[in-house]
Parts: sequence; C-alpha cells; structure tokens
Amino acid sequence: AAMSGVGGALLSPVVSNIIATYGWRTACLSMGIIVLVLGLPLTATILRFTPQECGFLPYTDGKHNAEETAAAEAESVSMTRAEALKSPVFYLAFAAAVLFGFSAAINTHAPSIAAESFGLTAMGTMVSVLSVCAALGKVIIGAINDKFGLTISSAFGMIGMVCGTLLMIISSSSGSIALMYLSFALIGLGSSTNTLTPPLVVTAAMGRKHFGDIYGLIVPAFVIGVAVGVPISGLIYDKSGSYNVALTAIIIFSVLACVCSIVSARSGKKRLEQVQK
Repeated sequence: AAMSGVGGALLSPVVSNIIATYGWRTACLSMGIIVLVLGLPLTATILRFTPQECGFLPYTDGKHNAEETAAAEAESVSMTRAEALKSPVFYLAFAAAVLFGFSAAINTHAPSIAAESFGLTAMGTMVSVLSVCAALGKVIIGAINDKFGLTISSAFGMIGMVCGTLLMIISSSSGSIALMYLSFALIGLGSSTNTLTPPLVVTAAMGRKHFGDIYGLIVPAFVIGVAVGVPISGLIYDKSGSYNVALTAIIIFSVLACVCSIVSARSGKKRLEQVQK
C-alpha cells in the first residue's frame, strides 16, 4: 500500500510541471499513457490465480505447528455476513469508513489550498512531501498496529490528521510556507489510516474467516464518504471563500472515525472471545 505514496511522490512534480507548461489535458493524457504502458504489463506479469502458481501447496500431512494451529482456531471464530449485519459493531465500522472517506477529501483539496497560497510549483513539491509521508505512514501505522494494536495505530493516524489540518488552517492565514510543508507531511502520515484502518477494524471486530464477504460491504461506505466529502468541501469554499469550515469538519470527522473504529474493534473482539470460550 505504501508504494502508492512513492508513485505520487515521484510523479507529482512531473505532473505539475506538465500542467504549467502544456496544460492539464496534456498532463492527463501523459499520466494515462504511463499507467497503460507501465501498469498494465506489470499487473499482467505478477497476477496469480492459485497458491500453486506461487509455489505453495495445501496442508495435507497434518503437521501444523502450534502457531499455525492457534491461528487456524482463531480464524474459525468469526462472524458470518448475516451475523455481522445484525451486529452493532458492523454499523460502527461502516460509520467509521464513511467518516474516513469524508476525511480523505483533504487529499483532493489540499493541492488547491497550497496553490492558492504559494503557487503551482510549490504545490507540486508539497504534494510530493505528502505522498512520501503517506508511504512512510502506511508502513509505520501497519507496524504500530502489529505491535501495539488498533487503538494505538488509529490514534496515531488521527493525531497526524488533526495536527496537519490545524497547521493548514494556520498556514493559509499566516502565509507561512514552512508550516504548509509541515502540514502536508503530517496529513500524509495521518491520512494513511483512512485506507488502512477499515480492513483492520473488520478483522479485529468480526474475524478473518468471512473477511471478504463483510469487507465488501464496508468498501462502499468509504466511497460514499469521499463522494460526499469532496463536493461538500468544495461547495463550502465556493460559498464562503475559505476552506476553514470544511477543514474543521474534517478534523471532527477524523476524531469520530477513530472513536468508531476503536469501539467497534474492542466490542467485536470481546464478543468473539466470549464465543471462543
């Protein structure tokens, strides 16, 4: 997941320069060609459909070690899709995904905010900073989740988003380019949780066995949040001439998304542990 940030970091200054020199149409065409020429063949090369194609075989000898056995037992204690739809933890996870989607609107509007205050060239560099920090953030948040759990990793991302968004408001008012760079860095770190946390919540709250069935219902929630958050943020700017109200809403929704995620994960985990006993 971190590699999406690396790609953004490398291409953001390139795209901004193409826009400045040749216009946005040429930039869109250039990016389309790059995706087609590089992305499609690479995907076709690495895509695999069965474990056997990767050199893996199913367990048939019964010689599982203790760790594998424990993992298999833990996976067997999971909610089905029907059970999840009757559980409050699912709707908390759904709400968290919507809120994360709304918060992700900042990634769409941040370049406009930077360009308005500091120009197109500086904006391209800032987006690269955001992308690099997003790549680092995904690795860091993943590691924090593995070591300390979802509560700490979600809080880490939320703090990054809140601090970065606050600095963006301050920088837009004060004209400090240094604060804007720091804002983009923190938002990059924090926004990683927007895409990483929802699947982690589903796993923690509802188990692994039916993850695909359940997470398939959560993905549209994130998309709904983005679809609503981006135009509403733009509409607020059109009406008020400022992004401050929208950025304040993003701060509030980031906090609420974190709270919903933690409550869902803890409540669901407690329920699964009771079933296992």
